[in-house]
Amino acid sequence: MNITGQQIIARLVLDCSIKSADVHIADADYFVPSREWVLETFPDWYWKALKAIGAPAEWVRNHDCDNYSDAYHALAQICNARRDPKLEEGVSVGKIWYFVHADQKKAHAINCAFIRSGSGSELIFIEPQSASEITLASNERATIWFARF
Repeated sequence: MNITGQQIIARLVLDCSIKSADVHIADADYFVPSREWVLETFPDWYWKALKAIGAPAEWVRNHDCDNYSDAYHALAQICNARRDPKLEEGVSVGKIWYFVHADQKKAHAINCAFIRSGSGSELIFIEPQSASEITLASNERATIWFARF
């Protein structure tokens, strides 16, 4: 199953009230993975890859939320390509920046993914410092000011 870049923009505008100009799409189409791959298979690979390259095991000022989000995004693309070299699309994992509790003094970078759900797709949010699914309140979704897939 695939999702187009235009569909990603439309879903983020609809689901999160983000302005389409704040969504950056690198590819025309993306592979939509299963919930299991995003929340179980990939995290194991992610932690091993971070350890292998010597990334800090815990948050430090020079390796904070945006660095974890960048690494999660890049490593998801690499892991997806290694999993099935015949796939022509990148995986529908992106990174977003928003304000925690809608407080503009608390910017935070996390990841999001479109995963298979029934006959369509579902948008989920992921904290890259734990590689686990999180929930954003509607007021937090409304503060997303950057998204990149």
